[in-house]
Amino acid sequence: MTLGRLFHAAFRPATIALGMAALFLGGSWLAQDPIKGPFDNVVGAIALGVSLILFIAWGYDSPRCRRIGLLLSVGLWSSIASIAFINLTAWTSGLIALAWAFLAGGSYWAEVSDEVAHRDHQ
Repeated sequence: MTLGRLFHAAFRPATIALGMAALFLGGSWLAQDPIKGPFDNVVGAIALGVSLILFIAWGYDSPRCRRIGLLLSVGLWSSIASIAFINLTAWTSGLIALAWAFLAGGSYWAEVSDEVAHRDHQ
């Protein structure tokens, strides 16, 4: 869903917010602030990759990159929620990560629905 244009690119708030959240998570990993799980390095590296893909998708207005980034974002935030729930001490963090996963999944679904509707009207 587009809400106008920002810097000559379509403004998609959910994509930008997910990219920023993944960037902050990856930055935390780079700053040696562990994400508190057995897969700290994997999650941190994937977070930086997801952030890069989402910002490329926004900057170049690429639907394909946006779909890939949103799907990877669903996996990223779902895995963080799983790690938090397995920890049994980070329920709030797990629920927040789950909310990010739902946002990413809903954004992906809206993106795909828009493309299908656009294709059907041509």
